[in-house]
Amino acid sequence: MINLSFKLNKTTVYAYLVVSCFILSIIFSSYIFLIFSFLFCYEIFNKVRESILISFIFSLYFIFLGFDTFKYFVLMFFSIILISERFKDNPKIILSAYSNIFLIFLLYLFTLEQKVGDISNVLNFETRFWPVLSNGEEINPNMIGLLSAICAFGYYVNKKIIFMIFPLFILLISQSRSAMLFFVLASFLYSGVKLKNIFYFLMMLFPFIYFLNSSNIINRFIQDGENGRIARILYYFPYLKNNYLTGLGYGEYLVFVKNIGSLDNLFLAIILVYGIWGGIYLLSLFIIFFKNKKNEDSSLRLAIFFSFMVLGLFEGSFAFNHLTWVIFALSFNSFSIKMIK
Repeated sequence: MINLSFKLNKTTVYAYLVVSCFILSIIFSSYIFLIFSFLFCYEIFNKVRESILISFIFSLYFIFLGFDTFKYFVLMFFSIILISERFKDNPKIILSAYSNIFLIFLLYLFTLEQKVGDISNVLNFETRFWPVLSNGEEINPNMIGLLSAICAFGYYVNKKIIFMIFPLFILLISQSRSAMLFFVLASFLYSGVKLKNIFYFLMMLFPFIYFLNSSNIINRFIQDGENGRIARILYYFPYLKNNYLTGLGYGEYLVFVKNIGSLDNLFLAIILVYGIWGGIYLLSLFIIFFKNKKNEDSSLRLAIFFSFMVLGLFEGSFAFNHLTWVIFALSFNSFSIKMIK
């Protein structure tokens, strides 16, 4: 019994340390903290060393597209494989750690200057919640919305309903429609289709939907339409046509994002950046997910994986937001070669 308590405590501590490293990576604009997070997963490295080696060899091609492309891809698959294996038996623990730490982070964002207007304009729904870090880096409202949605979903899964209020409010002032869809879809899939669960889910969402309908946010939903996504896809189409085999590279893509805007579609963006190799990697994640063994966390894995994929129809999803890798990793039982054969 003593050993069991120690094991659970150790897992919880590691969960908080891993999530903290991801937070620090954005506050200090340094990926070095992601490497630190891997150190807390060293115990399971041998279980997934074959998958890591195969993925690493696969990623060597991206060196030809630039070191930034290679680095970002390696950090992504390391994060997903190691965190998935480390917390495969207790995904709710790291989901709880993520919610608690990001709740503090969301509170911190209230202390920052806004890109447009001030915090009073944001609270009156006149402008979107768009804070700017001290280093000048802007945190996009859609990213904030998604982080808030994950935070609220984590509290929902761990049955801490009262703590959902603040992240849901942040979700509202971010005015991110895709993030709202993510939260609703993830919560519904996790609850299941039983009548009791549906009733409970609808009762939980009623105040949220009422507030949404009575606020000025509904006007943005009507006026913004698809928010220029189709125009950007048409703009990127020639580059997709010319680079779908080799890929454009992550550094080049960031230049386009800064000047034009992002290609708000996971499936197209990953082909644009990584070429057909990115498509193969994404396909492999689908295969590994469908090979997941059924267990008590299957509904949680389904909710996370499917919600990220639906989000990918409107945003870059997990592939271009490293703060979500911790959560997306929970979609999988394991990346050990024995598990996925």
